[in-house]
Amino acid sequence: CNSVSEDFCMEWSLPTASSIQISMLGKTPGTVSLGLTDSAGKMYSADNMMCMVHGTQVTLEDGFMNSYLAPSRDPSQNLFLVSGEEVSGVTNCTFTRQLDTRDNQDRRIIAGQTNIIWALAPSDNLSQKHTLRGSGSVDFMN
Repeated sequence: CNSVSEDFCMEWSLPTASSIQISMLGKTPGTVSLGLTDSAGKMYSADNMMCMVHGTQVTLEDGFMNSYLAPSRDPSQNLFLVSGEEVSGVTNCTFTRQLDTRDNQDRRIIAGQTNIIWALAPSDNLSQKHTLRGSGSVDFMN
C-alpha cells in the first residue's frame, strides 16, 4: 500500500485507458474518505470519495466540498464499488471511476501530481466529523 500516513494508505491501477481503480485503507471502524483538491492541504474545492462498512453493508458516496463543512452528496454518483470490508478496526474500500467523469463536481485525473486530502471518522456515519486527517500529493499515472 502506498502509505500516506501510518493511519491511511491507498493503491491504484489503471484497468483501462479511461478508468482508475482506487483502494483506500484506513485504521478506523468508521468512515474513510479521500479528496482530490485544487489547493494543497485545503478541504475545498475538492472532489470527495467516502466509504463505510456496517456489517455486510458497504456504502460508497461521491461527494464534493466547497466549504469547511461536511461534504455534500454529488447528484451524479460516478463511483462504482468493487469491494469493501472492515476487519479488526480497519476499513478497506475499492472502487472504480472514469479518469474524466465530465461532472463539474469531479476532478479530472491527469498525468502529474494531484493534491489529495484524506480523513478518518470513528463511526459509520457519513456526516460525522473526522478525527484524523492529512494531505499529500500523488501521480495517479505512475
